[in-house]
Amino acid sequence: MPENKQLKYLISLSFIALVFLAAWIIIRFLLPWVLPFLLAGVIAALIERPIRYLSAKFRIRRSYCSVLCVLTTLVVAGGISVFLAGRVIAEFGAFTQELTQILSAVPEYIADFESGLSRRISAAPKEAQKLIYTIVDKTYEGASQLPGLIAGKALELLSSLASAAPGTVLFIVTFAAGLLFISTGYPDIYAFFRRQFPVARYPLLAKLKQCLFTSLLQWLKAQISLVCITFTELSLGFLLLHVRYALLGAAVVAFIDLLPVLGTGTVLLPWALICIVQRNTAKAVGLAALYCVTATVRSCMEPRLVGAKLGLHPSAALFAMYVGFKSSGIGGMVLFPIALILIKQLNDSGIIRLWK
Repeated sequence: MPENKQLKYLISLSFIALVFLAAWIIIRFLLPWVLPFLLAGVIAALIERPIRYLSAKFRIRRSYCSVLCVLTTLVVAGGISVFLAGRVIAEFGAFTQELTQILSAVPEYIADFESGLSRRISAAPKEAQKLIYTIVDKTYEGASQLPGLIAGKALELLSSLASAAPGTVLFIVTFAAGLLFISTGYPDIYAFFRRQFPVARYPLLAKLKQCLFTSLLQWLKAQISLVCITFTELSLGFLLLHVRYALLGAAVVAFIDLLPVLGTGTVLLPWALICIVQRNTAKAVGLAALYCVTATVRSCMEPRLVGAKLGLHPSAALFAMYVGFKSSGIGGMVLFPIALILIKQLNDSGIIRLWK
């Protein structure tokens, strides 16, 4: 009996290890190849019910309803994407012009600062004056190189975006075409995959499908909750700081915060530095405090929300996100918690038995 228990325990651990290994392999190697078709398949499955409803309600051929739903989905998604991209480009252009004016005033500001600092240094002991002047000279040298450094980084960013444009266009075109083809032939594709399994496995497959879609839906709800919390915090902070377009800016920063590696600090911290250069210390302090609040709330709430929505303990959700990020980057941070909740739901439904 003890040997049987140990054997079952080892089998359970091996199964969990295989699931996470499969998730890592999929994220690292297969996902870039199949991502447009995978997204197309998921969207096609989501719009299948409206297609059936329209076809039965108005007695229209299914292919026509499929084309209509696909085009509607693409137009809505494209319109939202174009609007957001247009706003981001417009704000980035205005920010670039303002940044150019700020950087042009940096040498004058540093010279005034150095002049005032020299008067204060002259009152210091002579032994310390040489060290202080050395530090000031190094600081001034680094600050004078700042405009060129920022311009170089901006050119690198534009170059990387330009190099990624053909791949992005190919991805969008492949996704749109794949969505149209998969949606119009969804019954045949579904029947093909269904035929590959024995009839006795159909209930198991139905449970697996339910568990997978439940996991994805609960994860999506958790992310929407996090975005709403961040948007509320940023909106209140921007309104208190009298930021123009506070709600639009909060929406853009909240969307950036959705990306795990970036976060609100990508926008708020450089913004605070610019305010310091503009001698707007109060606004800089407010932006820095707002970043601390949003980062702290997100770090505390994300494991709890993800765990609560997915039925995981916060420590388990945090562990899955950390391991996923360390092993596979952003994709792993997203998919590893989903893989963990899928294992939990399979265990709870009795399909597998890994723990009690």
